[in-house]
Amino acid sequence: PGERVWMGSVCKQSLGEVQCVASHIYGLSTRDLVPPTLNVVGRMHHGALKEFLHQLERSKSRSKTVVRLEAAPGASAARYDSFRASLEHQQKVDVVNLGGQNNAYLLSSTAASHILGLGSTSAITCVFVLSHDTRPVFPSTAPP
Repeated sequence: PGERVWMGSVCKQSLGEVQCVASHIYGLSTRDLVPPTLNVVGRMHHGALKEFLHQLERSKSRSKTVVRLEAAPGASAARYDSFRASLEHQQKVDVVNLGGQNNAYLLSSTAASHILGLGSTSAITCVFVLSHDTRPVFPSTAPP
């Protein structure tokens, strides 16, 4: 796995709070750019996200970073597994608004394979789409 770049919680109304750590897969570093709590505010169809990310490849103002979300040490494995299963079952992507034009998209393993071409994994994949002018505003939550 890649470098740990974030540690915090993901909150989803139907599941509550899930403590997670994020390991970098590819893209720019998100250290200090992502808040300690990610609140799911909506959902999106897989096809719409795939098209959006394809269009983003030509963007000069925004870029994507892909990370793998896993249960944090000492966190409830059952709650993480329920969250992962809900992503597979709903067959949609969870959306997190990070402020401004910054968003995060939480994908099941199946969606990550289809949309990003990633190999199968038991982890949740997260795509951060951040504006290039985003300034560090959050203290780093990743272990040094």
